[in-house]
Amino acid sequence: MVLRLLLQGLLNRVAFFARFRVFASEAGGTSAVEFALLALPFFMVLLGTMQVGLIYLTQATLQGATLSAADNILTTNFTPPPTVSSIRSVLCAKSANLYACDTTLKVELNTLKELSTGTVALSDGTIGIGSSGAPLVLRTQTTATVFTPGLGSFATVSASAVLRRP
Repeated sequence: MVLRLLLQGLLNRVAFFARFRVFASEAGGTSAVEFALLALPFFMVLLGTMQVGLIYLTQATLQGATLSAADNILTTNFTPPPTVSSIRSVLCAKSANLYACDTTLKVELNTLKELSTGTVALSDGTIGIGSSGAPLVLRTQTTATVFTPGLGSFATVSASAVLRRP
């Protein structure tokens, strides 16, 4: 009886492997399986590349808008003195809808001597125009649009421009 059970188990294994060999030798549907295995990584790399490009485009646009705002401050010769809303209006006009013109857009205009040698956090809404001839730093920061999971920590973009008060 035990021998019969062992023999039956062995035959079942042989039959299973024979069926597996037939299944493995079939080539139909191979392309579909390969596509299913490779599609997710391919599309994640594709979306990640597009996301990084969008972040860099937002960075470049914010930098150009910041330089335009600094130029606007210089051409008005500080009359009237620049305000956060006047700087934001220039930044939003140049945004090309790549970043939101809401509370995520931070603006700071301060004298260069107010910044230490290390990394200084941007304090939103600070306007310090200093005295005549003082070097000023216009710093802006916002968040880029993120549609790819896992890249949210790279979404903060910032720009700066240095100008001298006439």
